[in-house]
Amino acid sequence: MPTIIPTERLAAILKRLEREHSDEEGWKMLYLLLWPIIFATAYRILRGDRGLAADAGQEVFLRLYRYARFEEFIERPDSFPAYALTICKNVSRNYLSKILREPSVSEDTFQESLKRFEEGRSRDVDNPELAAIRSDELSTFLSTLDSEDRHLAELLLNGADTSSIAQRLGLRYATAAVRIHRLRKVAHNSMKTS
Repeated sequence: MPTIIPTERLAAILKRLEREHSDEEGWKMLYLLLWPIIFATAYRILRGDRGLAADAGQEVFLRLYRYARFEEFIERPDSFPAYALTICKNVSRNYLSKILREPSVSEDTFQESLKRFEEGRSRDVDNPELAAIRSDELSTFLSTLDSEDRHLAELLLNGADTSSIAQRLGLRYATAAVRIHRLRKVAHNSMKTS
């Protein structure tokens, strides 16, 4: 991926950071210069998930701060972007593999629990007190969510599957799956504490 980074400007920033590793203005300049390519690379690897791409990008700069040896790039500043992108690719792939490895509730299990919930709710018609408690619990949980997650939860509660949710929200399938996975974890943790 060809990147157009002004070499003279990058060289000046690297010299600055080599002289004073904690130079805040130098880090700000480096961030502004490299952020577009770092974010774009993470965004592509993480399949269009903006939040994860931003998190990965921040992790890249944290690693640069901790481990970069700027003196090694003073003579060849044009090789620094490739170094930063290598870190970005590794961080992004680690994020992606963690998401894919995390145990999650399968679609079938989740739909079955929704069905049991609905059956319980239909039995609650005979018991108005129990119906009110369940309704309050669900309302309380939904009120803790931001508007995007609340819309996602409502789609799930109405029985939408991952493909239809992705289509309705204008997301890629993988992004929708990640958001559903996160929402399920939040819901699971919320129910454990209730």
